[in-house]
Amino acid sequence: MPFRTNVIAMCAPQGRGPYSTEDVRDVLSSSVTAFAAAKVESARLAPGAGVRIHTGHWGTGVFGGDRVLMAAAQAIAARLTGVGELVYHSLDDAAAHAFEEGMRLADGLREGASFDAIVATFDACGFVWGAGDGN
Repeated sequence: MPFRTNVIAMCAPQGRGPYSTEDVRDVLSSSVTAFAAAKVESARLAPGAGVRIHTGHWGTGVFGGDRVLMAAAQAIAARLTGVGELVYHSLDDAAAHAFEEGMRLADGLREGASFDAIVATFDACGFVWGAGDGN
């Protein structure tokens, strides 16, 4: 069976210190925009086919982004855009744990919460940029 692949290419967010509300908003809006575009393009190329996105910890290596925030943002983006399946790739136990924590955060949001309410919930977590690992 042939597979169709759409690649999402975007600049990973960068920062230092605590994430600002605008940082959180940018991470979430970038995730939603990218996943929505993948869904639209997939529907154009293969009408009626499901959409599966393979992803990982965007920018958390080289830029020191927060893995929990990246996982939660992508989980919410998949939910908001109706992506059928999100396959999240983690490289080690710490990354898998961060993914699970991000999923719990996303799952704890009220169904139908507004974009601003989601941003506020994520912002209240007090995410902080880490140090890049040189990758």
